[in-house]
Amino acid sequence: MAMMRLGLTLLVLAVLLTIAFAFVHRHSALKRAELEALRQGQGPERGSVQNPGETAADLDEAVDLALGSLSSDSYLFESLSPEDMPPGVEDIIIADETGKVIDSTESDLLDMLLAVPPKPQGLMSGQVGDPIPGEVEIDTIPTQTHSVPVIGSDQKLYWIVILEAGGNPEGQDVVAADWAS
Repeated sequence: MAMMRLGLTLLVLAVLLTIAFAFVHRHSALKRAELEALRQGQGPERGSVQNPGETAADLDEAVDLALGSLSSDSYLFESLSPEDMPPGVEDIIIADETGKVIDSTESDLLDMLLAVPPKPQGLMSGQVGDPIPGEVEIDTIPTQTHSVPVIGSDQKLYWIVILEAGGNPEGQDVVAADWAS
């Protein structure tokens, strides 16, 4: 009986480890595909999920976290724990005017080059522009993005890029727009 219990315990443990490995492998593959798409500027098909309530609150909170990081000496990945992230946000990225990542919740994104929208007109020092919705397709799952232009106190343009968590749940409409147009 003890051998049977041990065998059953080992079988359950093996199944749980297989599930955990599959989850980690899938998450890593999605992250690599997302990073490669951003690195290659393949975010041309931009969209917007029509769910303004929770998405707007999470976006506002993520922008506030990024703005706080712009005025500090620490990176987002150093100062934010996963529990500090808004529930609907996967990653927060801060890029300079050219698209070079200068801060992120993921340390491996630093110095990566992203495709960013054209420079917005009329922003003054300290102002935050309107979010530009976008979409990056990761393993056939659309991941919603929002690029928010900010003019820092140093008079430089920064892009706060918010990647939504969970891709595009079924039933939500995606409206496509192209940054280049």
